[in-house]
Amino acid sequence: MTFHDRAPLEKVRRLADGRIAAVCKFARSGCYEYAGHEMGRSDLATVTVYRPESEVFDEAAMASFAHKAITVDHPPGGVTVDNWKQVAAGWTEGKVARDGDFVEIPLMLADASAVKAYDSGVNQLSAGYSSTITWGDGIAPDGTKYQATMSRIRGDHIALVAKGRAGSECRIGDSAPDAGAAVRDYARAHHYG
Repeated sequence: MTFHDRAPLEKVRRLADGRIAAVCKFARSGCYEYAGHEMGRSDLATVTVYRPESEVFDEAAMASFAHKAITVDHPPGGVTVDNWKQVAAGWTEGKVARDGDFVEIPLMLADASAVKAYDSGVNQLSAGYSSTITWGDGIAPDGTKYQATMSRIRGDHIALVAKGRAGSECRIGDSAPDAGAAVRDYARAHHYG
């Protein structure tokens, strides 16, 4: 399954040519809520998925987000060599690291579409990735009940979005999103054969 989760941008620097360089949190461990249909379970209204620290901070999982495309919203089917030119609006650098409960990465917004989106308040990040889902009820360390566990996370891209599933801590910059604003929910999952 491919997932898209959200987080906002920090440590931001605007370059003389207009590009934006930032070091940002983009993912976290813990429980995430998904609509049942996103998980292939139309019989359920919502599904709580647990992402253990051991999976989120796994060396291979974190490294898989290095040198990936930054997109504005999530491209259908992810990012490939066939659509890179159409969907990439920047890129991630190679130094992916743990920052407390979050995964942090340096990135560059290099296309006018991404800079305009950021300037208009679209500042949260959403990781696009594939993973393995194991169904089974459990209780996360914080006491949250869940129905499935995520493992083997592998990055495809990171999208700039209005509102991310990982929360407002995962964003570019330190301004909190306007909770009263009507924002599109970009959360969706894609199933591949």
